Amino acid sequence: MRALGARDTVTGLALMAAPAGRARRLATVARVLCDWTDAVVFPSALAGRGTGRLVAASAWAWGALALGALVLDERAGR
Repeated sequence: MRALGARDTVTGLALMAAPAGRARRLATVARVLCDWTDAVVFPSALAGRGTGRLVAASAWAWGALALGALVLDERAGR
């Protein structure tokens, strides 16, 4: 969990600090891929605990939120 927290902190800081353009797109893609990878991997790691679907849905949602923010940012010309 600490590694995930560190990874999320690093990708979040990269999103905040990245200038518009390619750097921001790359930071966003990294975040989306991390979240969606979690959505695929975590349910099997949590098998039998009854929380796999909830964790997967949350990870999919966070990835979609980051992707949606990028799309809106790009449309606004930032």
